[in-house]
Amino acid sequence: MTAIADDLPLPSRRFSLATAIRRNPTIAFGGLLLLLLVAVAIVGPSFVADPMKIAPVNRLRPPSERWWFGTDQFGRDLFARTVWGSRVSLIVGLSVATFSSIVGLALGLACGYFRRLDGIVMRVMDGLMAIPSILLAIAVPSFRDFILNQRRTAAINEVILALQTARGEALKRAQTVTVCPSTNGTACSSTSTDWGSGWLTYVVSGAFTGTPPATCGASRPDTLAACGDVILNYSTNDYPGIAIKSNIASYDFRPFNVHTTAGTITVCDPRTTADSTKIYGIVVSTIGRTRVAKYNDPNVTLTCP
Repeated sequence: MTAIADDLPLPSRRFSLATAIRRNPTIAFGGLLLLLLVAVAIVGPSFVADPMKIAPVNRLRPPSERWWFGTDQFGRDLFARTVWGSRVSLIVGLSVATFSSIVGLALGLACGYFRRLDGIVMRVMDGLMAIPSILLAIAVPSFRDFILNQRRTAAINEVILALQTARGEALKRAQTVTVCPSTNGTACSSTSTDWGSGWLTYVVSGAFTGTPPATCGASRPDTLAACGDVILNYSTNDYPGIAIKSNIASYDFRPFNVHTTAGTITVCDPRTTADSTKIYGIVVSTIGRTRVAKYNDPNVTLTCP
């Protein structure tokens, strides 16, 4: 006798996590990442350093066992800042998703009940879908200028920081402090006016033992440690496309506002070849003060190669 279909036993509908993961691996992977982000945001800040602690001596360090993500230009731990920032990112992301869902649901219900509103909303959405390509065509050149402007400003600030630090250290230590171009962080670039690789700040102490190398002169082409000098800081030019030139090899800041080596450091970028209005400079006066000069400054001539 044939069994009636209605009398056949139904398959088990018990939920199986393994089956759900196997059928939806993408959703499972996304959920795992979300849980990991939530866990980091909740417990992570208890195990990392202060993200706002500034330590200039540790600036721009590469990733290591101590600094997993390295450090920024102020010596702050980037991993600690990332962990603390995950809380803000999570709150912002969930808030935006919740708000968008509520507004989208209300708008969809309204369009479903009112046909005229549906037509209006569809025309608005068509316009929004067309805008990104137009904005992209307009924004790409402007975005390049924005990036170059930010890099130029950051490079100028870095150089001024080194010069002002040298001036302050000269007054505090009552010793001459020099800022010079360097490619390795241990010696000045001999007779070079190209600061594109980096610059070095050191105290001219002369506290060497025995006979110093013959090259321990004003330009310091030898290792500074061999000359008895004390290195305070070494900064690298981490801004692609930014060229930094000086009209002299180094800047000596002497104590008690005694005569300081005066000169001009020119900051250029790829646009300055065709547009001289993009040229900026850093002017160092004989008393150690620094100021930023633009292309039309009547007291200084700025040129880029």
